[in-house]
Amino acid sequence: MLMANPDQVLSKSQILREVWLYDFGGEANVVERFISSLRRKLDAHGDPLIETVRGFGYVLRTDAGR
Repeated sequence: MLMANPDQVLSKSQILREVWLYDFGGEANVVERFISSLRRKLDAHGDPLIETVRGFGYVLRTDAGR
């Protein structure tokens, strides 16, 4: 979902709904764990790509979005 929407901030609820097909009304811990795992894998190969937008969600940054 992040790759399909680069440089667009996506809320945790949007990610849950689209990726896990789950209408979520509480804490989005599953998203945080998954993003953490993605970061470990991606950051090992270069600059950080996923940025946290505090209190909202995440964004995949491209060079154009920095």
